[in-house]
Amino acid sequence: MVFKSYIQYSEEETLAAVLVPQDMVPVNISLDEGSDMNLETGDECVAELWSNDYEVSIYSNEEEYRAVGTNMAPISMIPMGTFPANPRQKDFRQNAMILFTGIVREAERNPEPEEDAPVWRLRIETYALSFDLYYFEDELVQLGYLVHGQVWLYGELRRKTATDACGAD
Repeated sequence: MVFKSYIQYSEEETLAAVLVPQDMVPVNISLDEGSDMNLETGDECVAELWSNDYEVSIYSNEEEYRAVGTNMAPISMIPMGTFPANPRQKDFRQNAMILFTGIVREAERNPEPEEDAPVWRLRIETYALSFDLYYFEDELVQLGYLVHGQVWLYGELRRKTATDACGAD
């Protein structure tokens, strides 16, 4: 990822605009504590991305996914919070929301979740990035399932070092 700029969203939250490696797609990330706040435009970064703020549906295969009438590719992502859907929209406020469809690459179930704790940690691979989805529903999720919906993308952003093997985790 290449750092583009910080956007002050509110006193409680800071957004970072980054260009993700594949085709340099711009995406906003709501920064967690521990993020490097001294990055300069153009710095190469590593980001650990996650979400627990979502509206998603899960499908066991592409046929089931297509049956609901979607036209989005099984690996796709639209950074909804980066650009207004209508360029004439005057009240658009940037945020960290993405619309995506992705594949479950890892699925770790919490066998005895405490109250208000996620049941699953799902590693989702979508277009240009991967992130962990902390999923609170108690339903079967397996590797290869498709996940479609919207998430608020959180992350820890830090400067890439010589020991980092890739640009994004």
